[in-house]
Amino acid sequence: MGQRIRTLRRAKGFSQQELANRLGVTKAAVMHWETGRTKNIRNRTMLELVRILETDQEFLLYGPTRTRTTPNSD
Repeated sequence: MGQRIRTLRRAKGFSQQELANRLGVTKAAVMHWETGRTKNIRNRTMLELVRILETDQEFLLYGPTRTRTTPNSD
């Protein structure tokens, strides 16, 4: 998820600080998301993030397939 946030942020031309300001979070929070140090993002923040980055939650969470991959159960 972090790499997808970083890629979309850069595509919009935002610095980490600019994205943080738009979301009302710290630059450190954005950095932690992008490096994978923090995986949980508050729901309200996630909704605002997908709006700003013009994407959807499924893409941020699961990537281009937009589906959760689960290990084979056999």
